[in-house]
Amino acid sequence: MFYYQSPYGGRVFFDHLGWPWPKHPCTDNPRSQSGSVKTIAISGHTSFRNQEGQPLDLYELLSFTEKGNIVHMQFGRIGENRSFRGSVSIGELRTWNVTVVDLRTAPSFVVRSSGEFRILEFISGRKQVIDQIVVRKPKPSA
Repeated sequence: MFYYQSPYGGRVFFDHLGWPWPKHPCTDNPRSQSGSVKTIAISGHTSFRNQEGQPLDLYELLSFTEKGNIVHMQFGRIGENRSFRGSVSIGELRTWNVTVVDLRTAPSFVVRSSGEFRILEFISGRKQVIDQIVVRKPKPSA
């Protein structure tokens, strides 16, 4: 079971990490939404895995700039020295009902590759759902 608390105080427990992000049944119990949460220290490194046991790549947003109608972002792999850049148009964000604030306030991003694209899943505090955007991978330089 995995726990997340948003900066706005909302809490959720997940049975597994990754799409479709199944919530643990206790999440919708009013008792689970009040009081404090005890943390348990985990020794060693634990990699996050989806329901099928495949490791999930977790990234944080390192930089975010808007130039004209394009949003440029750099993401860093949590716990590793790896990063990538991605760009998306404001128009694409609108079609997905995603705002720049949604991206800036997301605590982290689960990143999956699919051909020439990266799928970035994140917790949207505004919509209170797991949301996603798609960015094109850069073409390799010659």
